[in-house]
Formats: sequence, C-alpha cells, structure tokens
Amino acid sequence: EVTYTGRKPPQSWKGSPAEDRLDLDTLDQAATHFEGSARQAATLYPKNANVAAAVALAGAGFEATKVRLIADPGIAANIHEVKASGAFGSFTFHIEGRALPDNPRSSALAAMSVVAAIERQQSAIVILGIAFGYPVYPHCRPCADPPETASAQASDRCRPAG
Repeated sequence: EVTYTGRKPPQSWKGSPAEDRLDLDTLDQAATHFEGSARQAATLYPKNANVAAAVALAGAGFEATKVRLIADPGIAANIHEVKASGAFGSFTFHIEGRALPDNPRSSALAAMSVVAAIERQQSAIVILGIAFGYPVYPHCRPCADPPETASAQASDRCRPAG
C-alpha cells in the first residue's frame, strides 16, 4: 500500500479544484480537499499533483497509489509525505520544500531538481566505472590506462574529470 499526502498553504491551491471545495481565503485550519487515486489527482490537479504522479510512477502505479491533498494555513512550506507498506515492511518519508515566490504551487527543491537533471544529461555517461568502452580513473575521462602506464595515445584521449 502506498499513500502520498501533499500539504500546502491555501494560496498554493488557488486556480485548482480546491477552490470549489474550500474557501481558501478564510481557511483557519487544515482541510483535506481531495482523496483518491494518483490518476484522479493528476487529472484534476495537473499543476499541483506532480509529486503524486512521480510517486505512482516509481511504485505501485496510478490506480494503486492513494493520494490525499490538504490546504493548511498553519504552514509556510510545501510538505510531501509518502508512506508505503507491504511484505518488505514499511517506510515513511517527509519532505518540506520552500515555495517559490513567483509560483507557490511549486518549491525551490523542484527547480533545483530540474537543474540537477540537466547537469546530469550534460555530463559523460559512466556505468560501473566504464565510459565509452574505456576504464574510468578519478583523474581523467575516458582513459585506456592508469596514469603511471598511460601511452601517448591514451594521454591524447584523456580529458580532465569533472
């Protein structure tokens, strides 16, 4: 069983179906405005439920992942909690991300994740210490030989790592 709970300040839910279920301007305590599957959440809240969709894709799937979305005037961060249990045991993790000033639906963590993903795509592909068929050593990428036995050809191929 996998459950994702998304808790955000009321202004983060503006422009979403939460406005039809709650008075976001006068809310004085936390209120759940959605409970259902990750598929339903992603369909109804396309600008707010991206973490629910990611959890579903990474785990039990869109139908099996349960989602609860909460507007909470008592918090300043976007809070994501995932609980999972099964034959393996159970786990819970909790993430609090500061909302972006220009887009309170998202957090700085999301923006930093995009930057990190782009940086990873720009770097050389390294799998199990081998890049493009050559061994990889900490000092260079890619090299055929370690530095103490490097041939002239291998030295020509070496580029500084990082």
